[in-house]
Amino acid sequence: MPGDDNKLASGAQAVLAGQFGDKTLAQVFDDLRENCKPQTNGWLAWSYDDTVEVQVLLAYLEKQPYTGGRAKSMAILTALQEQGAICHVWDSNPAVRDTKMFMRYSAKSSADVSDQYDVVVIGAGTAGIAATGAAAQFGAKCVMIEKNRVGGDCTWSGCVPSKSLIKASHTVHSAKEAQEFGCGVEKPRADMQKVKDYIWNKIHHIAQHDLHVLKEKNIPLRYGNASFEDPHTITLTTKEGEVQKIKSRTFILALGAVAAPPPMKGLKDVPYWTYETIFDLFVLPARMTVVGGGVIGVEMAQSFSRLGSEVTLIANQLLPKEPRKVHDALAKQFEREGIKLVAGRGDSVSKKADDGSVLEIVVKQKDGSTVTVETELLMIATGRRPFTDKMNLEKAGVKVDEKTKLITVSDTLQTTCPHIYAAGDCCTLQQFTHYASQMGVWAARNMLLPGSVVPTHVVPRATFSEPEVASVGLTEDEARAKGFDIFSQPSTLNERAICEADQLGFIDVYLDSAGLVQGACIMNNRAGELLSEILICMEQKIPFTKLSLREMVHPYPTYSWALGMHATEIDGKKFNDSTAGSLVRWYVSRPGSI
Repeated sequence: MPGDDNKLASGAQAVLAGQFGDKTLAQVFDDLRENCKPQTNGWLAWSYDDTVEVQVLLAYLEKQPYTGGRAKSMAILTALQEQGAICHVWDSNPAVRDTKMFMRYSAKSSADVSDQYDVVVIGAGTAGIAATGAAAQFGAKCVMIEKNRVGGDCTWSGCVPSKSLIKASHTVHSAKEAQEFGCGVEKPRADMQKVKDYIWNKIHHIAQHDLHVLKEKNIPLRYGNASFEDPHTITLTTKEGEVQKIKSRTFILALGAVAAPPPMKGLKDVPYWTYETIFDLFVLPARMTVVGGGVIGVEMAQSFSRLGSEVTLIANQLLPKEPRKVHDALAKQFEREGIKLVAGRGDSVSKKADDGSVLEIVVKQKDGSTVTVETELLMIATGRRPFTDKMNLEKAGVKVDEKTKLITVSDTLQTTCPHIYAAGDCCTLQQFTHYASQMGVWAARNMLLPGSVVPTHVVPRATFSEPEVASVGLTEDEARAKGFDIFSQPSTLNERAICEADQLGFIDVYLDSAGLVQGACIMNNRAGELLSEILICMEQKIPFTKLSLREMVHPYPTYSWALGMHATEIDGKKFNDSTAGSLVRWYVSRPGSI
């Protein structure tokens, strides 16, 4: 929780909590009223009741650790006067100066005193951290607001824990595979408590890094639930119930997304798990059922099967955004590993045991027939939805799409309120950590600097099953519809993959008439890493054949060598079909040429 997650390993405070060190302006105002009591003050023949001399206020503030000197002390008094918390004894209320002046406290409650910033970033996930870092680098006075924990889904319930789980599951699976070489155990079963400890060790390690980033950039962090009061003001309700006001010239919304359970009858009446809760599991279930064949469902099903659970996966297709042959290859791999695939959708679920320890799931198949599945643990992995409620966005003039619940943004990430931008999963269906990070930087740049930049980068995706699947750009069907060439290299021609018994997959690229990559899909145990060369080709408009042996040499035996040989084969085919190829063949084959 916030109290612990905001501490470094040394126990020290990781980041500042308010506008003035660990103090908000409202708390500073309370301090002044408590420690600098009003009294009767005089100057020449005049006397003023219930006043405090500016020099007294400055002397008190200078001694506080959050001011750091006279200049910041003056800035505090100026901010308080601008908000009407203190005022000069004269009706004209001249600006506070570092001289003999008398001020009065107003009847204002400290809850009405607002911290004021150039930029407020709401949400401390990947997009929020990137946006705040960029805004601070540009010189903006900014603050980050977070309702729970710094790091967001990626750190606490997404990329980091899932990849740690996958690492553990691969290690356990290796023990089973070792039988081929005369060692290992037939059915290895993991100690889930130790797996959980491993996962949470990695989570906390990376969470500490996120906090260090904020500390290095001197970015204030405030915990609480934020909601808009008007387009320039939010109220922040802390865990302790304190209500604070914060004003800003601009805002960046990085609200993230949450699990989206399907309309499955009886689901609300039974215990079930999602990606947000599954990493708290400390007892390995004997039987586990995963509903959903997307990235989360595929990764979790394979991981828990390898750890020792009997896993059933319910989905019409595995990784439906990928070519159908990805489903076919993954299905073959899963069946080898003992994962049971049930085609269809979860229609209903009920308790078979009164205590919910055994559940019964009814699966409706495409032909209308039903299949029943029993399980001890049900995981719902049917997607995520933007977290855009409970924010009073309408009070800020920020429009949300009624169907998708996504915040409506322009190409430059500007919302329907001109000084409010959005980034990350709350405003795009491409819910990837790498994309959220880039969107955060774009949002800060476009909001603060002239000349908006429209994001045009291709967005890759990767699924860390075994074998991995990585894609970018057009799908195979989209490429065919546009008349592009489809070039496929099966993993049976990938010599490193052969050595590693990784022969189910392929490397596919989709090229236009100029030889530029318009899309790609890779399936093998290095797919995520292997995609990077193709990304450079796409971004820099480099023909794919520039990766061929005629242009460069990849190390052998590596997976990248196979990519180079794929490019070499395509290069050779294009040469053979060209006029130059015909001339070379004529020249070499002419009588007396050799």
